Amino acid sequence: MKNIVELNHPLITHKLAILRDKNTGTKEFRELVEEIGMFLCYESLNDIVMVEYGSYADFIERGYVGEECKKIKVLLSEEPDFR
Repeated sequence: MKNIVELNHPLITHKLAILRDKNTGTKEFRELVEEIGMFLCYESLNDIVMVEYGSYADFIERGYVGEECKKIKVLLSEEPDFR
């Protein structure tokens, strides 16, 4: 399946091991799920296309070029339905 990406990062492996431990409490479980979700979001934006939107000077007068995302389709839900 070409649309499936396997994340073999040591931090994710570590967090999944703690997540699977039967002694992990509810609070820690939720925090781990949130952290893993951030890793997944980060990885999903790996191949995003950036475009230049202007040139600026910083506080010591060095110039830099700003970039923004060309096009992002995001599906967000305020309350996920896991039923």
